[in-house]
Amino acid sequence: MSHADFFIGICHGDNDHIGGAESLINGMPTEQVLTSAPQQLSGYSPIACTAGQSWIWDEVSFTMLSPQQAFVSENDKSCVLKIQSKQGTVLLTGDIEAGTEAWLVETYGGALQADVLIAPHHGSKTSSTAGFLQAVQPKLVLIPAGYLNQFGHPHREVLARYRQVQAHWLNSADSGAITVNVKNNAWVMQSLRETGSKYWNRPNKTPNHAD
Repeated sequence: MSHADFFIGICHGDNDHIGGAESLINGMPTEQVLTSAPQQLSGYSPIACTAGQSWIWDEVSFTMLSPQQAFVSENDKSCVLKIQSKQGTVLLTGDIEAGTEAWLVETYGGALQADVLIAPHHGSKTSSTAGFLQAVQPKLVLIPAGYLNQFGHPHREVLARYRQVQAHWLNSADSGAITVNVKNNAWVMQSLRETGSKYWNRPNKTPNHAD
């Protein structure tokens, strides 16, 4: 694969994950599409993601930890990808819920440890279980959630669990696009709210959801 080509990963078939996939694929020089919902992107010859897939690109290793065939629900069939470099590790989890988190802990144990965790299922109360977070031990959790979303993501109990493992978290609903870089062996975060503050004129008030 040349450096001008990309892997496009679509974790699963829900519209909030796959909705913009075709425009992204058509707008980038794409070498391969990897997804748990290949039937929805059949025109791009996708490969179904499954536990055990791995590759190395520019000295960065990529390992697919999940799904396994036994998973049934769309959320639990999400591609779970571990990205590891000399500078640190990132764990992408899609919309997995408690059952898959338990399977990951039982299957991989301490190998789940990652510096950066993309919050499972947008910070839903059905995910980010205490046992899973203890295994991952993230320093930073990035929560992909919509502003004033109808589901109340991220749930306050989940945020409390992030604090219990001493993880710093950022929510895209408040911060906009979030970039994370490693500089001098330290993770440096930057949000569009900081760099493009003119787009955020409304006070930063995240609603307090009861459920």
